[in-house]
Amino acid sequence: MSGDADAQYRLGLSYCCLTGAESSTQMATEWLCRAARQGHPAAQYELGRIYAGENPRSPSRGRKLMRTVAANQDLSQAQAWFALAGANGHAEAAARADDLAARMSVTERAAAEALRADWRRIPCAYDEVFSQDA
Repeated sequence: MSGDADAQYRLGLSYCCLTGAESSTQMATEWLCRAARQGHPAAQYELGRIYAGENPRSPSRGRKLMRTVAANQDLSQAQAWFALAGANGHAEAAARADDLAARMSVTERAAAEALRADWRRIPCAYDEVFSQDA
């Protein structure tokens, strides 16, 4: 994918994780992934957060807790994106990747490694990773 990676990142953030009609985790993921596939470390970090089940921009602590409890998680996807962001200089992402890897099963770590090996083909749609039924 091409285009202005920073603009794609900002657009992804504008859709991400707020309550209300303007919020769409699906759209956030798609735009963040466009930037991430161009090597944008902050976009890669945000994708890690989404797939870790975080909703970082919830407006209140109570809502953030409720959304985190109900959120889907794919630790292999999250770890892969954190590791990629870390490799691109995002220090917090590198630490998160290491922490997450230490808590993952051998199978999950192997899946994350496979995703990183072909990272430009990691699914870019939230609904591709988490089915509508999940």
